[in-house]
Amino acid sequence: MAVESTPAALSELRVANGNDTTALAVQNGDPGQSGEPALLQDARGMDGDGPNGPAALDADAGRVAGLLAVPAPQAVAAAIAAAWPEQPGKALAVAGCESSGGRDPRAWDLTRAHGGPMQIARGVWEQYFREHRGWIWEQVVFDPVIHAAAAREIYDRAGDWSPWPYCRLTLFE
Repeated sequence: MAVESTPAALSELRVANGNDTTALAVQNGDPGQSGEPALLQDARGMDGDGPNGPAALDADAGRVAGLLAVPAPQAVAAAIAAAWPEQPGKALAVAGCESSGGRDPRAWDLTRAHGGPMQIARGVWEQYFREHRGWIWEQVVFDPVIHAAAAREIYDRAGDWSPWPYCRLTLFE
């Protein structure tokens, strides 16, 4: 796998996997934000797990040249299933309902009100996780293990799937 990026206010991160290259447009810093880049879009579009989809991004890409890479869907699914060993199917169903299991590019947009595959509410949880766990918002959104742990903590505090009301109603009632 080869990774390339170009510095600028609007950068492009290219992740080559085999014969295919997936390009991501990222915006570096935003006044009032933490100065971290915000994922804008998968420049090639969403084609499921095919060569144009997010699976072309390898979770090992992580933070590359100050930019964020979207974790592979397999890494997202494994982290979520591990966080809910007693009910991995339900947790994966919620992630599927919220963000197509992380395949929806909006799940990775740091400018949105909710982030990551489980669509954690930034306004409610960003400060909490920074103060209690030392996790910055970018970690909560982009690191699959931290994201799953954060979602599990939210679940445990609520005692059920109520923090995901639409998906809870759609999937379980």
